[in-house]
Amino acid sequence: RSLTPEATFWKQLKTGFSQIPHDIELTRLENCSTPGIPDVLMMDHGSRFHLIELKAQKGNVVKLSPHQVAFSQRHRTGNSWILVKKLGKTAREYDVLLFEGARSMELVSEGCTKVTPTHSQSAPIDYEDLYRVMFHVKH
Repeated sequence: RSLTPEATFWKQLKTGFSQIPHDIELTRLENCSTPGIPDVLMMDHGSRFHLIELKAQKGNVVKLSPHQVAFSQRHRTGNSWILVKKLGKTAREYDVLLFEGARSMELVSEGCTKVTPTHSQSAPIDYEDLYRVMFHVKH
């Protein structure tokens, strides 16, 4: 059975962050009881928590549910992120776009090409660089 694009993205993120020389803990949140809870809980090397919503998609539309938007808006002053893997023509061609959770309403209404990301990279992804951006944005 093949993995969904989002499950593949989770595996890439977990593998990439595991190779960073910092003490980082990533936990996949499989939560069916509370709609809108992000996919990943990360504790950075400064013991701060981050919530990360993962999206893997083609095109510019970021499909966030109303519950996901509401959660990100309620937690907009915290370390809440939307990490989008924008799929290309092949498995090796993709971009990763990092948005602060506070931008969720803009992402839903305008799409990921009209909202400026906090950080973006094209594959291959430098996960240490991605992590450094997440760690240094102060909330």
